[in-house]
Amino acid sequence: MIASEYLDYRERLDATMGSLADAARRSGAKVGQPGLLRHLVGALKDPFLLVVAGESGAGKSVFLNALAGEEFCDPVEGAVAYFKFGEYPRDVPAGDGLMELYRPSTFLKNFHIVEFPGTSVAIEGAAAVAERFVPMADLVLAVISVADAWTPGVWKSLDRVQLGHGKEALVVLSGCDLRT
Repeated sequence: MIASEYLDYRERLDATMGSLADAARRSGAKVGQPGLLRHLVGALKDPFLLVVAGESGAGKSVFLNALAGEEFCDPVEGAVAYFKFGEYPRDVPAGDGLMELYRPSTFLKNFHIVEFPGTSVAIEGAAAVAERFVPMADLVLAVISVADAWTPGVWKSLDRVQLGHGKEALVVLSGCDLRT
């Protein structure tokens, strides 16, 4: 599974960065440089932030559940969903159109997911949520259904999440099995 490969890679990178920080300290590197490396090592332990956008019904939740290998993602009405790990399921309004959803998914221990609803859903504060999360995202995914890939709403969604924040998005085309 992709999550275990990522975690293995992260662990190897952590060990390498730690060794590099130690070597920098021993070699008399300028003050601050070993500290910067230690900060980078610490940041590796932060959950991977995945931002997902796409029209309603495009298959975002199905894709995320398949990616995780377990069901944690359920569509949220009227808010941007921010999935995090929690010992038990609970939904916490976080203001500005954001709902924090805590789920007991092992996947969410290492991955945080921000899922935007489609452009047909007007959510007050969604632009502010995008301003907050998209610049910090480790990866932005645009899930597009093959059934409606050319509708204007799809491209508005990409503009809102991708172009407006200087991030490139990886496009996931869902429903390909429904077309020849």
